[in-house]
Amino acid sequence: MCRGTVVQMVLGWFVALVSSNIAVGLNSTDQAPSKTMTINCTIRPVDASVRDKVVRLLETGVKMIEYDLKFDDYPDRVLNTKGGMSYRLSHWVRTMNSQARSLLMLNENYELLSLGAMRIGVETMEVAMYDEPDGCIGALSAQDTAALIRETLLYDFKEIDRTQPKPTKSLGTAEHVCNMYVRDDDGYASFVYNCCHYDPDGVLICKDIVREVWMNVLVMFTVFIKILIVLFSPLLIPEKVYLKKFTATEYHYYTKAQEKKTIRVVVTRFPESFDCANKVVKIDRIQSMDFFKTMLNTMKLNKIYEVELNDLRLSVSQHRLLRENCVPVGVFRYLYNNFCRCKIRFTETLKPCCDQNICGNLNPGFGMVPWHKCLRTFMKLIQIVLLAVPWILRILIYTSFEHDSITQRREVAHAMGLKTPFERSFTLHLTPFHGIFLICYIILAVDSLVYGALTKAFQEKFKMVLRDCFRDMKEKSKLGVCSWAMDLALVPFDSLGILGFILVVPFWIILSPLFSVVFIFYFIPTINLTMRLLIQLFIFLCPLSFTMRCKIFKARSEPMNEKLLLNKLSEQENFRQKGDLSKTELFLQFVVILGVIISFWSLTFLAMECISFFVEVGVYTLIGIIINADVTVRYISVIFLLVLYVRDCFGKVYKKYLNFYKVITSHILEHEKDKITDTAQADAMCQENTVFRVECENNSKPDIYLMVRDGIIKWQTSGFLVFLDQEDTPYFSEKFFFEAVEMKYHGCPGPLYRNIFGTFLEFFKLILFLSFFVIVVMAFGDVYNISSTNQMLATVAGGLMPVIFRHVFAGKGTDPTLNTDSVQFQAEFNATLRRFQQSWPVYDIVPIKYRELHSRYSMAADLDKEEFVDGNGHPRDADNNNDVTEQMLMTSSTHNSSDKNESEVDLVVDVSNFSERFRAKFVANASAGSMSMLQDI
Repeated sequence: MCRGTVVQMVLGWFVALVSSNIAVGLNSTDQAPSKTMTINCTIRPVDASVRDKVVRLLETGVKMIEYDLKFDDYPDRVLNTKGGMSYRLSHWVRTMNSQARSLLMLNENYELLSLGAMRIGVETMEVAMYDEPDGCIGALSAQDTAALIRETLLYDFKEIDRTQPKPTKSLGTAEHVCNMYVRDDDGYASFVYNCCHYDPDGVLICKDIVREVWMNVLVMFTVFIKILIVLFSPLLIPEKVYLKKFTATEYHYYTKAQEKKTIRVVVTRFPESFDCANKVVKIDRIQSMDFFKTMLNTMKLNKIYEVELNDLRLSVSQHRLLRENCVPVGVFRYLYNNFCRCKIRFTETLKPCCDQNICGNLNPGFGMVPWHKCLRTFMKLIQIVLLAVPWILRILIYTSFEHDSITQRREVAHAMGLKTPFERSFTLHLTPFHGIFLICYIILAVDSLVYGALTKAFQEKFKMVLRDCFRDMKEKSKLGVCSWAMDLALVPFDSLGILGFILVVPFWIILSPLFSVVFIFYFIPTINLTMRLLIQLFIFLCPLSFTMRCKIFKARSEPMNEKLLLNKLSEQENFRQKGDLSKTELFLQFVVILGVIISFWSLTFLAMECISFFVEVGVYTLIGIIINADVTVRYISVIFLLVLYVRDCFGKVYKKYLNFYKVITSHILEHEKDKITDTAQADAMCQENTVFRVECENNSKPDIYLMVRDGIIKWQTSGFLVFLDQEDTPYFSEKFFFEAVEMKYHGCPGPLYRNIFGTFLEFFKLILFLSFFVIVVMAFGDVYNISSTNQMLATVAGGLMPVIFRHVFAGKGTDPTLNTDSVQFQAEFNATLRRFQQSWPVYDIVPIKYRELHSRYSMAADLDKEEFVDGNGHPRDADNNNDVTEQMLMTSSTHNSSDKNESEVDLVVDVSNFSERFRAKFVANASAGSMSMLQDI
């Protein structure tokens, strides 16, 4: 027995010596784990048919098999708690070729990141094992356990006869068995796969799987995407939010020269004395109406004035207008308009319910709240949640698939005394519940609550400042900056001529910091927006004394600015001044703008993590499609056909409405062709955004009918308005388009919902045909072993048949055309114009002249015949006459109820809340309009 033991020890020492010599002969990335032959311990699968299952998988063309080993007599984590350099001894991989081994270079969650595309040809087997003698596997070290499992897998679960000097191998020379190891990379834990195989001579060769060049390029590309997101994140915000051409724009409606357009206006502290529903506007809601405000300051209280108009200026939101070649008939646009913008409430069946009070006939004590307002509020909340869905999805993916793996790696690295490297993203390195992420969540939540608590007027001021910063960031000429840099760089040649070559290089070196700062400011949106917000914050907080010092410094530095041509840059910058704000408003402005800056960077940080993750998903998916093209090509062809069907079906609907819209707009423009042509021929610098009114025949409704809705003066129009901007681009009302399509005339496309439903029905029929054809192709392809390429070609050829029959054999077909000269069309079109009404917010009212109407009503209400503010802006009204005034107003209203023509007014300006603070603002801006245009007669 002693002699046998000595022989075994000598043989073991000899094998270890040979293995170490082999390891020395490998290159720097080759790591040959110790192959200690422990003949006293053997592991076998519980199911003897495991090897047969593996053979069947290999016959199906599997390129990689993942083994999850489990010993029934041991706890589940027995293999993963042995320590050592091995990581997860329960998880092993068998690769069939180099393509499969390349998957081991990727992220461990490559299946998730590739949306399953890289999982094609990869199978997972759970193998139950047992050891002989019982308990021997638990006594082995991690290194010996790894060697024993590796040997078992290399021999494909076969019984190993250790008495033979060279056992028969099972795996081919190209097949490898791999397991993950932990390497010490300068104090950081590096998790790499170590793959082993037998060469033709039966020598075990092991090598670490390291990233190739293209994998490093992929990693660098992901990092580059993150940097771009940080630098250009403001460009992710849609331009419709802040650009002038997409926000409310000022349009001018000029009255006809041959017609006199007048309105009646009264200024009073007792608006309830006037029987004028929807005519009362409070004085604090007309702050931006400079011309109209100037006229009101010269009017007397409780006097009715007849005002002759020259120019009515409208504030028109771009989303209410349509271009000539664009119609809002997409499916997503239809759903957005009907549900997000709550236009579904205008349908005949839902309108009574949507206008009903949510409390029904009950009276809980507050005003009426219709159902459509609740729906709009609910949809706004849904939109906010939808904006957060990508990040919520990212958190769910982390907690479901990545958290356990990341935590286990950190525990292993900590046990080995190593640090964990940066895990591709802050989400993996810190977790989404780290303090930094929690601070971002809190900042965004608090900022939203603060914004919601602000008054509507202050919100508008804040949005105006924010839009100006975004607008300047987007619209400031980058070409002008390049022109400035070129002019400054050529200064040596302008001053010294050819001798400038001597000083040009030192000159450029000296000015390089200035060039760098200017280019970074103008060409990197994130820096640009942040600096503009900080400058705006400084303007609001800067005291008057410091402002004067800045002006003095600017005047003194003017010569230097001229030499450096900085005036060329500064002349295009225009920041909003703080104006007349109280200390409370200044503090709120400071808090809000500072919150915007912090929220902006918080959103940028979250967007960087979220977008880079989905970019990585796209890259991995594309790689999976490419490396498994033999399988994915058939599915790609089906997706291609689906896209073609969608474009063909819904594109047909779009063309139908677009053709109708072009005919209608051409017919409308013919009505005002002369006026539009004259306006369009004017110089672009002098031309204003103009409104033209198209009336139906025999229209008896007034041209200008003012009303007050939601506290805003609006123009209730009869007929149709054509909007012509400074660039001679005509715009038309979106509301009129949807009413015109329902005209009862042959050739009108009809309601949009009807066409969309018909399109979905047609698309469903095509889907049924395509599904049937794909099933047939795949079924016969498997039976007759048709290649994937031929199956793809057959699918495409068969799927194109409906499109070919519709567009080739069935003829192009012609949609019904509109005959705009027919009697029926003219009658329907005039009826539509006659019914059409739409209200537009009034930006300002520009009068030509006005006069006081000496009616019985006015004389009864005239006590002191004074303006409602004096020269200093103080209200002119005797306090002891308030009761008498109110009594006389009520009496006068009763006596003149039958005299409608004298007492009827178009607009009642309520000055009952004319406080001292508001008086100061009103007087300060009283001369904002043109006094020369106000001539009393």
